[in-house]
Amino acid sequence: MLSESFVASTSSIEKAGSSRISKDIGIHIYNLQPSIKANSVFKKSSTPQSCLALSSTHIFAAQIEKSVVHVYSIEKGNIECIVPFPERIVSLAFSCNGNNGDGVLILGTDKGRLILWEVATGRQISTPQSHLQAVTALAISPSSSYLVSGSRDSNVHIWSLPSLLSFVSSSQSENIDSTSISPQHVLTNHRASITSVTTGHGLDISNIAVSAAMDNTCIVWNYYTGVLLRTFLFSSSPLCLAIDPCDRGCYAGFEDGSIQMIDFFDNRQSFNENLQSENPLYNTSLQPIPVQILDSDRWIPPQPDIGTALAVSLSYDGTLLFSAHRSGKIISWDISRGTFNKNIVDLELPVSNLLVQPPTGFLNSKPPLNKLHNVVKPKYEAALGVKTGDIVPADYTFSIQFLKPMPPVFFSAEEVFSSESLFDQALRHPSFPLEILEAGICELASLRISPTSNPNGQPNSTTEADVDELDEDTEMQDAETETNPKSSEIKKLKREKAELHRLLVQSRKSEKKIWHNYCKVRFEAIESRRLKDNQKRGLRARAKQSDSGNGASAKTEGASISIVGSDYDDDSGNFDSAREGDVETLRLENMKTN
Repeated sequence: MLSESFVASTSSIEKAGSSRISKDIGIHIYNLQPSIKANSVFKKSSTPQSCLALSSTHIFAAQIEKSVVHVYSIEKGNIECIVPFPERIVSLAFSCNGNNGDGVLILGTDKGRLILWEVATGRQISTPQSHLQAVTALAISPSSSYLVSGSRDSNVHIWSLPSLLSFVSSSQSENIDSTSISPQHVLTNHRASITSVTTGHGLDISNIAVSAAMDNTCIVWNYYTGVLLRTFLFSSSPLCLAIDPCDRGCYAGFEDGSIQMIDFFDNRQSFNENLQSENPLYNTSLQPIPVQILDSDRWIPPQPDIGTALAVSLSYDGTLLFSAHRSGKIISWDISRGTFNKNIVDLELPVSNLLVQPPTGFLNSKPPLNKLHNVVKPKYEAALGVKTGDIVPADYTFSIQFLKPMPPVFFSAEEVFSSESLFDQALRHPSFPLEILEAGICELASLRISPTSNPNGQPNSTTEADVDELDEDTEMQDAETETNPKSSEIKKLKREKAELHRLLVQSRKSEKKIWHNYCKVRFEAIESRRLKDNQKRGLRARAKQSDSGNGASAKTEGASISIVGSDYDDDSGNFDSAREGDVETLRLENMKTN
């Protein structure tokens, strides 16, 4: 069944007059689909605005007026650890390409630095003080290649995440004069503190970023090139942003609780009738002209005392907008009509962050093969042994949990070209797949059969044509040595040498043919053995299921693995010994045949 949920965090710095909810509860997970209900809650957290980040396995929450981050395990439903940092954290963002929980947590500090924490390795990187004041907003591009940071100094910086995470850059950053870690673009068009930044959903070079500031402006950028595309003016300062899933526009929340929709395709913004069919964002003639957004287009909340809109977020299909307010209420808006839809929940504490999670339960969706079980606490580069000239430290380890068992598998020649790569097959095998062993043996055999090279680098092959040429040279030399008394003996030796060359070429051809036949027979025998074993295992499994009845269940737990090797025994006995016996029998049969 398709399900959708959201995560909301509250801040206890401003408490409501009367509350039925415990003040210890700070993070809430609610289901939106198929019905609205509370899923789980996490205690001991007071999270300021822009200080909540999510992965598929954990929740990261920076604490108000503190330099610590609380890490909550979604699976266990409790706090996993409390991680301290050298500076107070004022913004968070999580970069992850998959759904296994592994990724990089980016933290913005009150001193203007960025801290990057690899949660699966514990590696921690800190940038120089690029911003002059606190980093108030962070956003990650959909490809996890770019990072957008906004600060109270009114500047927006565009960073390359691969460059920040590079071991070379991090080792060079220890030098005082090094400038290798620096933003790719610095956007300076705002004139006041940045309140929010967000990025579009595209993956090409035309993707956009949107920033809002206290100077009553909202600017759209092309963060690949650092070019300003459009400037929108408001009568008050936008405090939070959310961009449409199709990048058709964005939504801004204001201090009076109202919502403003900014339509990037609004024809009223085009003053030239011939240009109304184009997207105004990419119209170079309109880029220098700011657009004034009318207050009459705002969406008015149902109650005037609902409070400031501190966070906004969109549903997966982009049909509903959710807004979190200082009064503790979370409400939804109908985007197609531009009106209030309904109240979702009232937490009766200021809701500082609201993040809608991607839906789950799609048909034919594949579960992840691994996941992050526990985060690894941050370790500075010095603790990892990074020095000048090193690339990757020797004790750089990656911790992950495999969700499925990894039994040894027989691999045939056809399976090598399946959807699973040969590297994955080798990773799951207890030793080496037979395909890799056979390929290595064949390569060694071909090197032994192949001719050597002469000192000049040219191939010195011995073929029948070379032998015939040798015969012609021999006849010419015989004519020249008729007067020599030892000519008959030399002629006889050369004839014997030519005959030996012929026999050597024929022997190598026969040896190569026999070897290929041997490999083919061995492949067929191993494939037949594998099919029989699979049939036997299937019959045993069905028999066990029928004996156990409907009440039986099997539970397989994943094991947290760094470097693990294990032997495999089936019901019939040791698997490795059986495989060696089959190979030895096959070798004896081929020797008898040959």
